[in-house]
Amino acid sequence: MDYKPPCASSWAWRKVCEVKEIFKAAYGQGKWTDADEDYSINVGYIWLTQHNLDKVTWFKSVWNKFIIPKHSFILRLLNHERLLTLDSLVKIGITHQTNCFLCGIHAETHTHLFQECVFVNRCYTKLLEWLQLQVSGQITATKMLKMRNYTGFIRLLMSSLIADVQYKVWTCRNVCKIEGYVTHPVTIINRVKADCRMWIMNVHVGRLKREEIEWCTRRDLM
Repeated sequence: MDYKPPCASSWAWRKVCEVKEIFKAAYGQGKWTDADEDYSINVGYIWLTQHNLDKVTWFKSVWNKFIIPKHSFILRLLNHERLLTLDSLVKIGITHQTNCFLCGIHAETHTHLFQECVFVNRCYTKLLEWLQLQVSGQITATKMLKMRNYTGFIRLLMSSLIADVQYKVWTCRNVCKIEGYVTHPVTIINRVKADCRMWIMNVHVGRLKREEIEWCTRRDLM
């Protein structure tokens, strides 16, 4: 009952052990929740959902029909901080390098690479300029998704665009690591534009409302 997984254990095994620690709170004196009811997977799951599950705030911005599956996969790893950034590689002894590949100044972490890095902020700035939107203060993906001047299709489109930018930033980082050059932010946004235009014209053009078509037309999305 007091087993603790080694640091080198897989993420999945550490999660299983975390859940075991949660369930220990409901099991005592040889009984499940101090009742006569026998434990079963169904009973345990119901107890877990009622007592210990935190709400996942990023679910809709990662898993929706507007986001390409490969983008959703990378975003899920990002939100769980499971991408192999340099700070993670240092912890497991694979490298001693810590400086971000894209800016070359600060330590590369999930927070830095996708929120604080000068490079990713330039990408977000170019994205907002293209979409004719403004955000006060530091630009982050979370802040852009919480903007209230768009709803419905536009909000889903924004989540798709931000996912595409973050995917391309991660790809750019890996290219820089392997081949030694950094793609310009303008080039990244131009590729996002091309992806978006093709996606709208091939998939959604016949489903859009008039105001949505006008919004896209003003921003050269159609």
